[in-house]
Amino acid sequence: MGKHHATHHAPSVEVDEKTMQFLTKFMNTATKEKLTETFEGHITDHMADLIVDQRLFGGLKQLDDILEKKIMRKKHFEAFQDVALQWAVEHKPKEKRETA
Repeated sequence: MGKHHATHHAPSVEVDEKTMQFLTKFMNTATKEKLTETFEGHITDHMADLIVDQRLFGGLKQLDDILEKKIMRKKHFEAFQDVALQWAVEHKPKEKRETA
């Protein structure tokens, strides 16, 4: 059994489930270039390769998989997580309003 990290850094940005799904989908579909460009300074070419390679095994199920799959070390992941969540909040599709 793998170790489960019980002491995850609490992200500084609170997001809802749809925002998290949007971010996870982006991580699973963006090109290597798009990943490194979007999160410049936080995702290296090597990390982007590992994220893209993970798609062969079903992709990332949640953002924490980046840490669990050892794509990033914990301290780096904590900084990346805050940046990624903030990006997702700013870029997620707007909710469609129901018109009755």
